Amino acid sequence: MFFYEFKIEKKKRMETNKFGVKVNVCCASCANKCLNGVTQERECSKHGGKVAADDSCDDWQMSEAMKRVGKNEGRVKRLAYLKYIQKIRLAEQQAIEAGTMKAKDQLTVEEIRQQFEEQYLISPYLS
Repeated sequence: MFFYEFKIEKKKRMETNKFGVKVNVCCASCANKCLNGVTQERECSKHGGKVAADDSCDDWQMSEAMKRVGKNEGRVKRLAYLKYIQKIRLAEQQAIEAGTMKAKDQLTVEEIRQQFEEQYLISPYLS
């Protein structure tokens, strides 16, 4: 008789949060995960055992962080916008360090967003 080892493929299950973002059902996204204070290894607070990030069980509950993914203030922004805002913030920081600008005079995020939209004629957010 011959015995073969078969790698069992886990079927990935997904759930959708209230903002329409699909979340992988696994220990990494579970509300019951915790870290062992001594070994800093991932453990399950329900079962008490060591778990891997991609493990899952029937007691899975979506973590608070995963419930908030996709909320308006977490909107995904265009790379061009991120580079634009970074350039402005670096210039402001250099001006503050040089003494030519005060921190209170920095542009607000809303002002930077408006400038970006006027200059590039597109929204900073991905649709």
